[in-house]
Order: sequence, then C-alpha cells, then structure tokens
Amino acid sequence: MEILDGVGSAEMPHIFLSSRPGAMCYGGFGVVVPGYEARIVDEYGREVPEGEIDELLVRGPGAAEGYRNRRKKSRRTFVGEWTYTGDKYLRDAEGYYRYQGRTDDRFKVSGIRVSLLKAEAAVASRPAVQEAMVTGCHNADGLPKAMAFVVPKDGEAGADDALFEAQREHVKAQAGPRKCPRWIEAVQDLPKTATGNILRFRLRATRKKAG
Repeated sequence: MEILDGVGSAEMPHIFLSSRPGAMCYGGFGVVVPGYEARIVDEYGREVPEGEIDELLVRGPGAAEGYRNRRKKSRRTFVGEWTYTGDKYLRDAEGYYRYQGRTDDRFKVSGIRVSLLKAEAAVASRPAVQEAMVTGCHNADGLPKAMAFVVPKDGEAGADDALFEAQREHVKAQAGPRKCPRWIEAVQDLPKTATGNILRFRLRATRKKAG
C-alpha cells in the first residue's frame, strides 16, 4: 500500500515536500511540491552537493514573516524570501529529500559531524530498551559528547554500571564508536508533546553540562 507522506512546518504551514502516487520515497519525504523551491546549504549559505547532509531552506507562498517578540530568532530563520527550517536533509540521486534530524541534533566529535538520530536508533534497538533519546552535552572541558536518556522495559534490570556498559557496547557495534554515548541516564519516561513528539529541549535543559 502506498502511503503519501509529506512535511510542512509552523513557519511554512503548507506541505512543501511530498511523495507522489507511483513514485514513493520510502524513508523520505519525496520531492518539492509545485510552487515551492528548496535548497540544502552549509553554514555559509552555500549549496551542498547531492548526497551531503545540511540545512534545508524553503521558498514559497504562505511563509510566516517572523516570530512574535523574538527578533533574533526571526532574523536567523527568515532571510529574504527563504525560510531556514532548522532541519537537516540530504537529496539523493533520484532527487528525493531524506530527513536527517534537527540542526541541533548533529555535532562534531573529533572533527567529524555525528548524527544523533543514528545513535538514538542504535540505543533504542536494544531489546532491554523501551524508548530512548540521545542529545548533545558538554563535558567539563566544554567538548560536545553524546548523552542517552533511556526508558528500560518493564521487568528489565535496573540502572547500573553493567547495564550501561552493555548499552555502550551495543551502540558501538551498531553505529560505531563515535556515536557511542559518553553518558547514559535511566528515566521513567520521556517528556512529550500532545502529539507524541519528544520534548528534547527539556532534557537538554536538565543536563546542559555533564561531568
């Protein structure tokens, strides 16, 4: 069965990327909707080559003009006719756009950009884990490292060093050592919106800096 999936945003309410009947993009959001334009650019505003991951910009009708009483964020998001989505995408060889996470869900470890989504998927794939969220925290030297918040399944072992070490080894095997969380914290649940999205900023706020 074909499920037509698309994406819009609060800043650009109409869907601007979508799959098409007979041209599905499994694991992605399809191509640009007619009337809209999209670019993937680096931190300097330069378009990146096909297959590279960076921030998605969108231009089209219906864009907001700014955030109420948030001038700094408005100037960062709305630049001329273009809207910076804050989302990381790549465009594959077929022209399909594939979501890779938020801009603040990727950070550099030893000079290499790491996707927290991949680390999160590896953490959550362990049978003992009900759900998980991985975010970036800074150590005592100010260096960014991955930190995992894990909700163990009912009946699984409690939060101890042996459990955490087994989790790290699992992530290393699944996603590589760079994506392995430096810290793992067991929690009863993850804060979520009414629609089920994890409120990542709340967990970041509780652990801005780890030991």
